Amino acid sequence: MSYSGSLTLTQPAAYRIYQRDTRTGGTFGKGAGAVALTLSPTAPVTLLEAQLRDASNPGTVLVPWFSAGSNLAAGTQTVPLTLPANAAWYLLDLRANGDPASVVSTSNQIGVGEVIAAAGQSLATDFWSTDASGDPATLASLGVVPSSYSAAFAAWNGNTTLPAWATPADGGAYRSSFAAEFLRRVVAATGVNAALVGYAVNGTTIATWQPGQPNDTALRAILTAAGGKFAAFIWCQGHQDAKAGANGAVYLTALQQVIGSLAAAYSGPFRRILCSIPSIGAAAAAKFDASAVAIIRAAHLQYVGLDPLASYVAGLDVTVSADGIHPSQRGNIGFADHFYRAFMATVGGNAAGDGGPRLIGATRAPGSARIVVSVFPAVSLSASGGSAATQFQVFPAGQTSGALPVAGVDLSQPGSVAITLSAAPSDNQALDVWYRLPWDSSAAIAAGIYDFDTDADGLSTGRQLSLAASPLTVSPAVWHRPALVGPGLPMLAAPGAVGFAL
Repeated sequence: MSYSGSLTLTQPAAYRIYQRDTRTGGTFGKGAGAVALTLSPTAPVTLLEAQLRDASNPGTVLVPWFSAGSNLAAGTQTVPLTLPANAAWYLLDLRANGDPASVVSTSNQIGVGEVIAAAGQSLATDFWSTDASGDPATLASLGVVPSSYSAAFAAWNGNTTLPAWATPADGGAYRSSFAAEFLRRVVAATGVNAALVGYAVNGTTIATWQPGQPNDTALRAILTAAGGKFAAFIWCQGHQDAKAGANGAVYLTALQQVIGSLAAAYSGPFRRILCSIPSIGAAAAAKFDASAVAIIRAAHLQYVGLDPLASYVAGLDVTVSADGIHPSQRGNIGFADHFYRAFMATVGGNAAGDGGPRLIGATRAPGSARIVVSVFPAVSLSASGGSAATQFQVFPAGQTSGALPVAGVDLSQPGSVAITLSAAPSDNQALDVWYRLPWDSSAAIAAGIYDFDTDADGLSTGRQLSLAASPLTVSPAVWHRPALVGPGLPMLAAPGAVGFAL
């Protein structure tokens, strides 16, 4: 039948990816997403239909005509559609009352898949750019091939103009290896388009991200423009707060306010993936304080312990630039892989996330130079890229100076890490065992300790031993000798009770 009026369609942004709402088929599937388009019919529409074509091959119909609405009044209005999630870019056609002459089409490609938001300071800035690291290495030189089904929508460092959607690329707006690698892996694992959206500012404290502050306002403008729906929110911040006088309780409260306010503003609920301070070299000591680094890390871990929707990425094996702070372009590949693993756990793609085994206790026998650290779960471990001894420091309890030399670390027994000191301390000396106390040497960054938990996610290494933001204390190694009671010799057995041997 013919349509007496005409249709006008407001074009959506190119490369726009809409967050999928449903996951079906086992633990997770491709699902679908809600797409809202602005349509202006000049006459009422009895039946509105839509079809999807392949943007890379416009003559190919991916989804034939289906009902998209009915009894629409004339005038500008928002038309909600449910479109399938897939690794595909769509061109969308709309028609009124089955009339071929009424067809209007999008010229910009759109997709449905996963949208992940991110914010923070300079490490987050380099999720999309290389402004912080200044690393000139290209994606091509690193062997990173961005997925054609990925896109980013982000700004940084005070640029409050809404950005453009684009696929990560050398010479493009988003040239960071992080965005390219992270999105490439998400697309491959989920089978749908993926986007990384957000805002970051170099050198900012968490106070500048509180609700109503300019950084928060700029972030929300981008998140809203990107559709206001995302499956996960990455918060990567902490360096600027890791200075002398750092207060973990104050930071924790501020972090709760940042995430709580966003959770109230954006429905989902979205998962939270946190990273405070990954590997950090000695050059960073000119800006930050080692004890404060531990405090900020501990505050993040405390937040994760309080929020069931949160997980943590430690990134202790991320290669940093010469400044000892910012991941290089190569380092950001490994950094992205950590976040990819953490994200996949939020959509049912794996059970372990990015978290590895935990250190849970340490003991030393009298007269021994050997400290046995227990690991949970009791799995087998291996060192990759160097000596496991680079991962630990041992001090007299309560100190972070006067380290006792470590002769070696043995990982041969499942569920334990055996640290052998160069000499046995006094038996009455309590000890503190630190795992990755700042600052990290390049050898420590390269020689991580991992389990063997690979789950077909495309990464060949297992999960790295989890960050411990405080030391394990080893009690003094003292003998507990049995007391022998001879005939007629009294023994105090309990208050007010005396025993005798006859």
